Amino acid sequence: MSMTIRHSRIAGFLVGLSLFVAANAQAAVEGVPEARDLSVFSSPTARSGLPLLLVFTADGCGYCIRLADEVLVPMIRSGEYDERATIRAVNLSRALLVDFTGASVAPWEFARRYDVKVTPTLIVVDREGTPLAKPLVGLGTSEYFELSIAEVLDEAAGVLARRGALPAVRGSP
Repeated sequence: MSMTIRHSRIAGFLVGLSLFVAANAQAAVEGVPEARDLSVFSSPTARSGLPLLLVFTADGCGYCIRLADEVLVPMIRSGEYDERATIRAVNLSRALLVDFTGASVAPWEFARRYDVKVTPTLIVVDREGTPLAKPLVGLGTSEYFELSIAEVLDEAAGVLARRGALPAVRGSP
């Protein structure tokens, strides 16, 4: 086998491998709407004042992919959480996003405001970006994580209800 053919095969393999890795990296937020402009949630016309569940992810994060596939995408598709929270992914590997004040920031800089150190991390915030419940960090079993999400959404709804921003806590779906 000539050196040129061998190099061509190696180059082809590397291109294929990089496409495979890129496709799997994109899956970290596939099916979960990405947060690109969070200022729309702080506007007076924002959808009914529901809390925002921010899901901090990163390209190549296997736990993020699993969380999306096993928990978040089924939650979104079921519609059971539509009246409890708006879910958005903040991918730390992406370019700029617009924060709650309308400023363009790097996602990792935005994450630092919430003391996010690992992915996945989930944080429930109000329309101004103020945390409403303790963050969920990492990934356990799917069932545990679903229950934990329901609990932090209940906690957030309680805070908003005490502020007069939401009706009383609705409980888990």
